[in-house]
Amino acid sequence: MRLVAPLLLLLTVAACSSTRPTTDDRDDGALPVPAQIDHSAYETFDERPYREDATASTADEGPQHDVPQRLLDGTYATPQIEPGTRQTVQGYRVQVFQSTDKAEADARVDQAVAWWNSRHQGTPEVYTVFRAPYYRVRVGNYGTRESANAALRDLRARFPQALLVQDRVTVIAK
Repeated sequence: MRLVAPLLLLLTVAACSSTRPTTDDRDDGALPVPAQIDHSAYETFDERPYREDATASTADEGPQHDVPQRLLDGTYATPQIEPGTRQTVQGYRVQVFQSTDKAEADARVDQAVAWWNSRHQGTPEVYTVFRAPYYRVRVGNYGTRESANAALRDLRARFPQALLVQDRVTVIAK
């Protein structure tokens, strides 16, 4: 067993060594140059239409491209949205509770709905989000951080552990 490693090493070295010369038998010792192959019979691309005219000067005009000027100027505006249209945006919600107990989360949803109904009209914007292993109770659809912070200050009176979280929300365009 002790002889296996040295024997393998000896065989590897013997296989890699050779008595053949690395050059041919010419006097200068250079390697042979392969014959040049003419591929022109197989080439079908005509580059003439793509050549640039060296006499035309575009230095005064600046670079030429297909990018609209309003993007280059930085004046590209987002499309206008009709007032009253619902849209889903990256916004904010106020998280008032988090627990692994679904029954406790449902009880907090009822408290949050009661809070919502005491201050707002319409359908309560209270959501239960489950991301294993937690049930999270979140309130509101706020498109701006300022409006979410105002709600957070109001909710902290009822839910001291409330915090602001980013979420995808549906808001009505004004």
